Amino acid sequence: MEKLFCELLKEEMKKAGLSQRQLAIKSGLTEASISKYCSGLRTPETKVLAVICKTLGVSSDVLLGLKKNESSFDDIKNSIIAAKSQFTFQEKMELIQLISM
Repeated sequence: MEKLFCELLKEEMKKAGLSQRQLAIKSGLTEASISKYCSGLRTPETKVLAVICKTLGVSSDVLLGLKKNESSFDDIKNSIIAAKSQFTFQEKMELIQLISM
């Protein structure tokens, strides 16, 4: 199932560590507008979408659900931590080699 704009916006805000208020301040938009976008009551016009994307550091394709955002370091780290007990010794060594390149 495809995610809605409001869900993708909230995900990217979380990744950026921004609250609705903080996003409003950084983007120059009103907190009420950001609230409406996050709740799904409204979707931004093209120019506003561009401002939000620039503030969050993502492309419009990400917020429109056309492309997934690249995983952040924390996402990758958390995935490895969650799966580390399932790795064989050889797989752990491969990870170490990848990191040290």
